[in-house]
Amino acid sequence: MPDFKRILFLIVIILCFYVIYKLVQRRQSIIKDHENDNKEQEPFEGKVEIRPRIKNSGNLRLPLKEYVIMSSWNSASNTEGIVSLSTLGNNLKRGYRFIDLEIYLVDNQAQVSFSSVKPYDVMESEPILFLDVCKLIVKDGFATNNGDDPLLLHLRIKSKSPLIFEELASILQIECNTRLYKSKVSGETILSDIKNRLVIVVDRNYVPDIDNYKCSGKCRKDFKKMINMYSGVPNFESMKFVQKLDQPTRPLQKTEDSRTNVEKMQMITHGLGELNIEKNGPEFYTLVKNYKVQVFPHKVYYKDEYLSVYEDFFKKYHRAFVPMTIAFDFLEEELD
Repeated sequence: MPDFKRILFLIVIILCFYVIYKLVQRRQSIIKDHENDNKEQEPFEGKVEIRPRIKNSGNLRLPLKEYVIMSSWNSASNTEGIVSLSTLGNNLKRGYRFIDLEIYLVDNQAQVSFSSVKPYDVMESEPILFLDVCKLIVKDGFATNNGDDPLLLHLRIKSKSPLIFEELASILQIECNTRLYKSKVSGETILSDIKNRLVIVVDRNYVPDIDNYKCSGKCRKDFKKMINMYSGVPNFESMKFVQKLDQPTRPLQKTEDSRTNVEKMQMITHGLGELNIEKNGPEFYTLVKNYKVQVFPHKVYYKDEYLSVYEDFFKKYHRAFVPMTIAFDFLEEELD
């Protein structure tokens, strides 16, 4: 009997130590989470910026058109319209997976800049090399909390010189080849197929004659073959939000098998020149619910109330690719 008591006493002691060990582990985990939260707070124009906690998307089984995508406009530009690698890097860290860039040909090199007007020969920022942008995307774009998600790189090419295509192809081949998705992409592409890949999207509105381009001379890689998908085409519509809101509504509805009644990809763009509006607007909920828009790139460089509404939607689900069915349920409740 005394031996039994000793054994029981030892078991109790071991259990106590185990409980204490687990409590210490839990405490360390809480401290670590708190430290990570503090790291995610960075100064922006004298304020404290808190990044949305965006993680890898859990549901990858749906076609691309069945997701609302966390998207940024002029992703390398800050409030003053100055482009920089640090601004682009910050947007990647915030979780954005649709990255929009304006591409120019400067000194026979592909470069990224910013302009609020239509002409291709006007830049409002000192440009940065597209080469350096690609290096940053490959280095940091897939090392974020949602780095396993696909990254859609949307290029608005503001040059009429065929040399720009040769430059872009060469840079993408050298700097991004390990991440490039090598097949065509459409709204029907299953998200898991492009997981962890860089998808090149070119706005057809800026290069309407690209079909006439032929890879020749010193060209080693045909840029057209590297383009995974186009925006500004019937199956990936691109339209300014004021134009879209003038169209008849075709509301989002849920169907069977966790799907909705979306037929194609749709993207909303911002106006230029006289139509340029510097800040974000309140149209996000309406465009998703009444027009089934998946891509509405926000001007992340303006930390206004409407950007907060936009980011809060993705932060609520901790995902940059939110299924349209979930968006439907959310908006039914939010707009009720």
